[in-house]
Amino acid sequence: MIYLYGGLLYYAGLLARKAGLAGTTRYVLPLLSAEKVARLFRWIGNYEKFAQHMFEAGLRGPLGRATSVSPTVVVKTL
Repeated sequence: MIYLYGGLLYYAGLLARKAGLAGTTRYVLPLLSAEKVARLFRWIGNYEKFAQHMFEAGLRGPLGRATSVSPTVVVKTL
């Protein structure tokens, strides 16, 4: 499950880069807090940090951290 969750966040970052949003400095990732999803988040442990890293990796692309300033990624559970 963690690979699926990480892959979805990475892909969201890729889509944001393709849409030309890579220059934005703040991103908000809304996550649903349904009962089963909330259990998954607790199982992952420190899911906010995990979501930040995976989204940033997709957003930055293959060039990585060396080429851009670190954006602020805020994870909000709805």
